[in-house]
Amino acid sequence: AINATLSVGLLIPLVHFVPYAQDIGIGRALAVSLFSLLGLGSALGRFFIGGVADRIGRTTALGAMCASLALVYAWWLFSVTAWQLAIFAALFGTFYGGFVALLPAAAADHFGARNVSGIIGLLYTSVAPGFLIGPTLAGLAFDLWQSYTLPIIGCLLVSIIATALALVLHRENRGGHSPTLEQ
Repeated sequence: AINATLSVGLLIPLVHFVPYAQDIGIGRALAVSLFSLLGLGSALGRFFIGGVADRIGRTTALGAMCASLALVYAWWLFSVTAWQLAIFAALFGTFYGGFVALLPAAAADHFGARNVSGIIGLLYTSVAPGFLIGPTLAGLAFDLWQSYTLPIIGCLLVSIIATALALVLHRENRGGHSPTLEQ
């Protein structure tokens, strides 16, 4: 549920970052350059967040990624300069990459190794509706209101919901209702 919920907002920055930057007056070449920071952040997040998760626990780290994405979306909501968008792109990429990197390990911890390939396949398939709906609705909202404010608020809200779901998972795991993810 965390993955499916969060997915509604995850592709919106990937699809709409450059148009957003251009909409606020940043030239296309600079907007595309700023967008590349998202990829750099994603690579860093995929490599380094796992090590942090091994120390603090995977469900804690998963919740932290969701909460961090919510904070970064809030930052994006008020970003109107190139340096603000650069910070957004780098941090969004880092937390997005970290979240993606944590999913297989968290799934294996939670469900065990026996059926992990099918479970991971299901996890990654569960994002398809969100990946289709999120960017499409963001584009529709922009077409209707000539603003990205509503789509960004939507990203923020789905991240808050995903954070709450991660907290529930963390509490369940701590209470002994399911296998521990803290290894």
